[in-house]
Amino acid sequence: MKELIVFLSFFQYVPYFISLYRGLSLPSVSGWFCFAMSLLVTMFASLSLGSYSILIACGLSFLCQVSIIVVGLMRGVALKPDRIEQSILCFVCLSVLLWFFTGQASLAIYLNILVDVLGTVMILKKLSRLPATESPSTWLIGTLCSGLAVWYFYAESGASYYYLITVFLSNLSIFLLVLLQEIRIRMKARDKVTN
Repeated sequence: MKELIVFLSFFQYVPYFISLYRGLSLPSVSGWFCFAMSLLVTMFASLSLGSYSILIACGLSFLCQVSIIVVGLMRGVALKPDRIEQSILCFVCLSVLLWFFTGQASLAIYLNILVDVLGTVMILKKLSRLPATESPSTWLIGTLCSGLAVWYFYAESGASYYYLITVFLSNLSIFLLVLLQEIRIRMKARDKVTN
C-alpha cells in the first residue's frame, strides 16, 4: 500500500507537468514556493516525532513542487509573493520558530495545517472567479492518494495524522468543486447543441 501512495503522490502531478511541457500553464513560482516550504517543514517536524506518514504520503509531492518552481524560474517567472503568500511564508517561519523555541514539533505541524487550509481557500476562490482552470484528474488522483494515506495510517494519532486528514479534505473539496464546474460546462455545451 505504501508503494501505491508514493506512486499516486507523484502521478497526481503528471497532468500538470504535461500542461507545463505544452506551454499551457505558467506556474506561480511564489505560490508553489510557499507550499513547498510549508510541506518541507511539516515533513521534518513529522520525522522528528518519529512518524514517516507525511514523508511517505507527500515526499514525492515535495520533489514535484520543487521541479515546478525550477521550471517557472527557468521560464522567467519571478519569485514575487503577494500579500497572502507573504502571510503564508510568515506562518511557515513562525512554525519553525515555535518548534525551535518550544521543542514541540507538533506546533509546527499544526501551524502548517493552517497554511494548507489557507491554500485550499485560495484555490477555491480562484476557481470561483475562473471556473474550470484546474485539472479534474490531478485533484482526483490527489484525493485518492491522500484518502489512501488517511486509511493506511489510521493507527497514527496526533499532528501528523491530522495533517493527512487536512490534505485529504482539501483535495476532496477542490476536486468536488472542479467536478461540479466540469458538469455545468458540459451541460451548457449540450444545451447549446440541442437548441
